[in-house]
Amino acid sequence: MTFDAGLIFFISMLLMWIKPGPAQLLKIATTLDKGLPYGISFSFGSILMCSIFFVVAGLGYKALSDIFSYTGFVLQILGAIYLIYLSTRGFKKIYRNETAPNLTKANNAIQKKSGFFGSFTLGFFMAMTSPFWIFYFIGILPSLIPLDGLDVNSFLLGASLVLLSGIMVDWPLLTLISQLKRAFLGGNTGKNINLFINISFLLIAIFLLYSAFFGQNMAFEINDVL
Repeated sequence: MTFDAGLIFFISMLLMWIKPGPAQLLKIATTLDKGLPYGISFSFGSILMCSIFFVVAGLGYKALSDIFSYTGFVLQILGAIYLIYLSTRGFKKIYRNETAPNLTKANNAIQKKSGFFGSFTLGFFMAMTSPFWIFYFIGILPSLIPLDGLDVNSFLLGASLVLLSGIMVDWPLLTLISQLKRAFLGGNTGKNINLFINISFLLIAIFLLYSAFFGQNMAFEINDVL
């Protein structure tokens, strides 16, 4: 990979990390719900999956479309069900806190037991099932840089650029969100944050269901256009 190609790829990845979308919304919601370390863990999951996408796209981007066509539908349905479960549990927690505030500490203790691995897995899963990332690596990236004949060093460089771009965008953003949460946690603001989190989960679940049933061809027909 030449310097110019690497620079173009890096800038395009920065723009992809900045763009709004379900994964970005869920990343923010995870940080608000559990804290900065969990948001960073979610981010690393997404970065790892995008690094894998880059390697697969370099080996043959048609394979990426085939993988998504066989697994995307089931994974998106499962993801939607999981997010609906999370939002339902969150709304119940808000109700319990309003009717029995003394349970707050117990709820927080249970919440922390979910661990970083769950956040990492969720980030990995969201990137894996995202039509936006599939579209980027199948439809956009091959038109930006040549992917044929990449050597081992090019694959390592590309994966490193994915990591660097994700950290540069996610860490400052999630740190700022975490600080804002600490500043405005009390009173109705804390309740509103929890409502935002659970509504976000529902919206992302709806997006996954829509993508599973109506958006599958978006990524798979790109090869016919190129």
